[in-house]
Amino acid sequence: MTTAANPSSLPSWIQRGFTTLYSFNTTASQFQSSFEALFSSDAEFRVNHRVVSLESFQTNIKNRDAAAIDSSIVWKELIEVPASESQAGTEIVAGWFVVTRSLKFLIRDTPAKTVETVAFSAKIAKDPSVQSGDMQRIVELFQTVSDQAAPIHLQGEGGTSITATAA
Repeated sequence: MTTAANPSSLPSWIQRGFTTLYSFNTTASQFQSSFEALFSSDAEFRVNHRVVSLESFQTNIKNRDAAAIDSSIVWKELIEVPASESQAGTEIVAGWFVVTRSLKFLIRDTPAKTVETVAFSAKIAKDPSVQSGDMQRIVELFQTVSDQAAPIHLQGEGGTSITATAA
């Protein structure tokens, strides 16, 4: 389970939580417990500037791994805005990461890949509905998500390399 022992660890807490949610090998029970430890039950979600429900957000993450056989997550940036600079009692952590998934489908005897880039801004506050333990939860999340097929590298005649991308 992910916890936020103190405010300075919030970026690490978010990084661990999102890494668990977006990892291919996370079991259903690990996913659910991490989701509940990360998000308030009444959290607000906006994905690509559209309001989405908690259930829809959760299902969307789960469905992205339906055809995957492996995934990797590379964190690019994490920024923390302490409570003194934001609303009292809240913290903001923002950043972005890239999820690369290898799919069951083969292209030239190699798994097809997708690249999902996720930029986010999370507002974190104490959740009064949590009765014990760490009460910090994401209460508001903005995400901008871009999905692309990874480039396909083919070997051409005479050893020349050809790179193709899906439209």
